[in-house]
Amino acid sequence: MSEEKSKGISLRTKRSKRPAISAPKQISGPIQQTGGPPRSNGGQAAFDPPPQRPQMGGKTSDLVKRRYSTRFNNLPTDYNAAAPPVPSMPSLPNQFAPPNDRGRGPSPGRGPGLNVDVKALRDPNLRPEQYIAGLLSDASEQDIDEYQQALQKLRNRASTDLQQNVYQNRTQFIKISKEAEKLKGEMRALKNLMSDLKTNTTALRAASSQGPVASNDFDSGFPSTLSKRDKRSSVADRTAMWNSQLQALWKTVEGSQKFLPAVPGRHVVQNAGLWIELDNATWKSRRAMQIILLNDHLLIASRKKRKVEGNGADQRQAPSKLVADRCWPLLDIEMVDLAGTSESTSGRNKVADAIMIRGVGQESFTYRTEKPDDNEKQSLMMNFRKAVEELRKCLRTEMESSNKAKETINYFASRDPGLLKKTELLETLSDIKDMLIEVEGKQQNLRWVESQVDELDIDIALQRFDTAVQRVEKLNSLAKSLKSNVVAQDFISFKADERATKLAGLITRELVDTHNEPKKTRRNVLWLARLGFEDRAREAYLEARSNIIQKRSRQCIFEGNLHQYIWEVSFVYFTIIRNTVSTFQACFQASVMSACVKWAKEQVDAFNIILARQLSSTERGGPLWMECMNQAKEHAKMLSEVGLDFKSLIGRDVSDSSQNGTPVGLAMDTNMEDVGRAPEPSQLSPVEEPTTIPTLDGWIESLMKCKQLAEVDVQRLCNKVCGLRRSQWCLQRKCPVTVCGDIHGQFHDLMELFRIGGPNPDTNYLFMGDYVDRGYYSVETVTLLVALKIRYPQRITILRGNHESRQITQVYGFYDECLRKYGNANVWKYFTDLFDYLPLTALIDQQIFCLHGGLSPSIDTLDNIRALDRIQEVPHEGPMCDLLWSDPDDRCGWGISPRGAGYTFGQDISEAFNHNNGLTLVARAHQLVMEGYNWSQDRNVVTIFSAPNYCYRCGNQAAIMEIDEHLKYTFLQFDPCPRAGEPMVSRRTPDYFL
Repeated sequence: MSEEKSKGISLRTKRSKRPAISAPKQISGPIQQTGGPPRSNGGQAAFDPPPQRPQMGGKTSDLVKRRYSTRFNNLPTDYNAAAPPVPSMPSLPNQFAPPNDRGRGPSPGRGPGLNVDVKALRDPNLRPEQYIAGLLSDASEQDIDEYQQALQKLRNRASTDLQQNVYQNRTQFIKISKEAEKLKGEMRALKNLMSDLKTNTTALRAASSQGPVASNDFDSGFPSTLSKRDKRSSVADRTAMWNSQLQALWKTVEGSQKFLPAVPGRHVVQNAGLWIELDNATWKSRRAMQIILLNDHLLIASRKKRKVEGNGADQRQAPSKLVADRCWPLLDIEMVDLAGTSESTSGRNKVADAIMIRGVGQESFTYRTEKPDDNEKQSLMMNFRKAVEELRKCLRTEMESSNKAKETINYFASRDPGLLKKTELLETLSDIKDMLIEVEGKQQNLRWVESQVDELDIDIALQRFDTAVQRVEKLNSLAKSLKSNVVAQDFISFKADERATKLAGLITRELVDTHNEPKKTRRNVLWLARLGFEDRAREAYLEARSNIIQKRSRQCIFEGNLHQYIWEVSFVYFTIIRNTVSTFQACFQASVMSACVKWAKEQVDAFNIILARQLSSTERGGPLWMECMNQAKEHAKMLSEVGLDFKSLIGRDVSDSSQNGTPVGLAMDTNMEDVGRAPEPSQLSPVEEPTTIPTLDGWIESLMKCKQLAEVDVQRLCNKVCGLRRSQWCLQRKCPVTVCGDIHGQFHDLMELFRIGGPNPDTNYLFMGDYVDRGYYSVETVTLLVALKIRYPQRITILRGNHESRQITQVYGFYDECLRKYGNANVWKYFTDLFDYLPLTALIDQQIFCLHGGLSPSIDTLDNIRALDRIQEVPHEGPMCDLLWSDPDDRCGWGISPRGAGYTFGQDISEAFNHNNGLTLVARAHQLVMEGYNWSQDRNVVTIFSAPNYCYRCGNQAAIMEIDEHLKYTFLQFDPCPRAGEPMVSRRTPDYFL
């Protein structure tokens, strides 16, 4: 006892045997606990089943009792009676838990939830139902939810790992694919090289085995074996050799040139020698043939006996000759070796050395060589396959280059449809899509130019005009710097000019809207000048100021006080003129100041017309007359502030007109003045020199040589036409007459029309409009027609077309042509003022109704047309617009025109119109027809187009319609006349008809 006390009291028993630890085993279900209480993850003993109580008595129990009976009298200060007797043990981490216990968790309320055993789930022999039943047999609902959440997290983690693996594998797959494609190309090249090597070695072996063989007469023409000289690598020598071979072939084989014309690169590959043509059914010999293989064709020549012509015939000629019998492209036929298809030994001599050519329709031809011991057949088969492969390779290369060119064209055309009319530029761009240009020291391609154009389009759309103008200037300067690269220069210039035109249109519209604000006007004019549209800015600004003068003067109401009315009108006129001149001096250069002075004089003349009209009923020199005149001169003094002195012009010619009793301005229709029509050009700028017949003949002779008239002469012509009375513009014509369609500035084709239709004084001509725009000689064309109208007023009738308009001519070329040829827009203004006086329709013998466009839903009878006010600009809608813009259609009734103006009308409309007005035919122009004329709507409507090869690229014919005294129609078609050259045109006009 004393020995035990000296060692101390211990509740542990000594173990004499160490426990044995077995190797881990795979389990498919929960382990049955048989040898003792199971332990939880935390290392504590489980409570089910409860442990057995130790038996009473014994040495150990006495020690326990003594231990528990110990009494402590003094408790520590930090003693907490509510604390548990033993602190809770932390749970064991999952990674340190035994493998067999990871899949099971403690019972509810005794520790953390169930853990997911990944290794058990990866077991291929896992039975999920049994595993779940054993694992969750004692689990609570909370444990099941936690276990389910753990499985979901594991699933998400596995999905993420799978996705990362897919990305990794995809990257590796792409890399491997690239390497495989590279390797494939190298293998293909190696295969081709090996094939060439095999071909060469076979040919060398065949040549070495044959030895020197005497060549026949045909081989002497073009030998199959090349000499040392022919084997030289010079391209020029090779081409010359091929040409000599082809000429020798033409000379040797009669009729071969018909099958094989001279084509660059065509040459003879092999002369296969003599062959026998066999019957396909019996294999019997038919006739002797010669086979010649070219690089793209297979020629079969038959041997025929040469005719002996008397005793004088050349005895040295061969007794037979070769005549071309058949010739096929190599890609259309198939050559089959019959040696592998023959099964019977009896046919060995006939078929084993034969070939069959198939693929020519439904026929097949069989040929047998005369030299079965030679390798002639094998050489022919090998050369045939090689030639076919080379042809396919060339076709594949051409197709790839064509697809590449189409891809480039589609790329640029889809981004800018305006390039479609620049076919030459698109063809050049197809080869240099990735061409590099130097921009500010950096190398850029054309796609960079496209990006700059896109940014420019965005600036234009958002009306950031300052930035847009800078971008246009940058593109223009870039184009000028590329002097060595013409293609890139043309491409950039086209893009810049197209955007500049669009931008100038927007700025011009803003200039017209804000012309009364000097700061904005100066800014807009500066932008237009930088874009190169200073002339358009000047014209637009002065026209807007003219319109505001007319608008403000018409707001002055006459209420019986003449002095007050004259005061208001003169104040409006001279105040606006002064402000306009002041703003013009600040915005434009001094070199163009003459245009503003001329405009101011025109406005003063217009004021004089109003003044003369109002003072016509007053006594000349009377108090009221003098008071009004003095008031007008007083207001005219305002012009001295801007350096103009027009006091002497105020009231000029008023005295003479008052004495004659006819005030200035009554020569024109005063009703037109009330609705806002400007005074006639003849009254604004009277021409003092009369236009005589010799002068007209001289002008016509000069115009016939395509020489333009001086600006003053053009003004005299236009004023002469505007001065004609309306009775001289008779709408009714008598037969015979020649009806013509659109001309569109194609002067040389107009000369061809006069040559076919007859000379001018002897033939009645009726032109149905569209004399200007699109062509390169609109000025010469319309000037000649106007001069002929004045010289032969009863022989020439010119109607108005939709292009005889101020708005259309500014877009489709006539305005720019006038600026290019005269340096200003005065000629354009003379002609556009003249266009307002052209008649809209004509009637031939009360039966044939002629006009430019088509019918209108607002017009039922001819009287409705006579009631129209035609002396005005073409409106955007209404009957006048319909007569110039409408088109016939296959559908009945009225329809919306795709042109954006006018209507489409069906056969029922034209039949009703002709019936109501007693007509037999409606003759019109306005539409491109490829044959020059086209009947439609059951021959109720005919369309005539007289501009061949429209826009110099459409390839159409032109036609005119001759109507004789008996109203019989005859159409004369003609092709375009050759031109000496084309003028330099800086801007291209849009093709709205595409």
